[in-house]
Amino acid sequence: MQSSPLPAHGTDLYVDPPAAEGIAVPAKASGKSFSLGRVIQQHRLEVAGALIILIAGLALRLLPFFGVPDQLTLDENLYITNVKMVKMVGPFEYSALVQTYVERQAKMDMVMLPPTRCVYIMLGWAWDSVFHSGPRMSLRYVAAIFSVLSFLLSGLFAFRLGGTRLGLTVAALMAVAPLELVMAHRELVDGVFAFWALLSLWLLWENMQRPGRLGWLAAYAGSIAVMVLTKENAFFATVAMGGILGTAALAPRLNLGSLEHGSGDLCRRRARRGCPRLPGRKSADFDRDLHPPGGEGGENDICLSERRRPMVPVHHRPDAGEPVGVAAGHRGNLRPSAG
Repeated sequence: MQSSPLPAHGTDLYVDPPAAEGIAVPAKASGKSFSLGRVIQQHRLEVAGALIILIAGLALRLLPFFGVPDQLTLDENLYITNVKMVKMVGPFEYSALVQTYVERQAKMDMVMLPPTRCVYIMLGWAWDSVFHSGPRMSLRYVAAIFSVLSFLLSGLFAFRLGGTRLGLTVAALMAVAPLELVMAHRELVDGVFAFWALLSLWLLWENMQRPGRLGWLAAYAGSIAVMVLTKENAFFATVAMGGILGTAALAPRLNLGSLEHGSGDLCRRRARRGCPRLPGRKSADFDRDLHPPGGEGGENDICLSERRRPMVPVHHRPDAGEPVGVAAGHRGNLRPSAG
């Protein structure tokens, strides 16, 4: 097979599949319409497991298996009092609650929780205004709903990170997590705050996969803002996410790979799953094409990302005189990993 001249040593040329001669490219989809029944039939075990986990997680959070405690903690009493105050003065006079707290706190020796955790308090007031369930039960219903949302979001986040098995595993653990179950049955803000922190972390990860997307950026900024209004120690969660951003920015310079592309054995596994070997080529040859001599994480590594349309890289190997083609057998795009 004659090949066109390649650019300088160590470069990668990307061409569309039809333009790569002699490379086996998977056939296009047959164009059959999507069928939910067919998907369920093909993934019976996964669907059954997801349903069992979902039912168990919802039941443990929404049904009163643990009874109603007789004694309330000091924090719970303060949240209930704040909801009652909002009912008295109205939501547009919320600043009066803060002023009253400042005046009372100045005359007290012990430190009381401030009414600045306004998201939880306002949601409790809104629930009570709509369903008339009383301040205490309104706060408990809000806490239970956000515990359910954290349970569902954790499974979705894990699925986005590692696929079906990881998603089901994390969801199963969260379904029976003791602290999550406690937060669902108490009038405490911690379960609500945990949801917004987890949502902010997931949106940070999604923004790192799709940099520059206005919609994802707006959602991330909104989640950070609500998290701060939910609990004042959101400062520490924000600092932690800033550390993640800093690590991601420094990773290429420190030769640590990248959160988007991966490197080393992870890159090889993803490439094996997405790129079928060419006819007549052995697995060792395929791995050597993916990772030419020079060590893992080098400039000639290629790796899969499931973001764009299929493309075929024509890869220039330093020890060979002609390019090596790899057919892109999935819906992603092949790109060189960040070295």
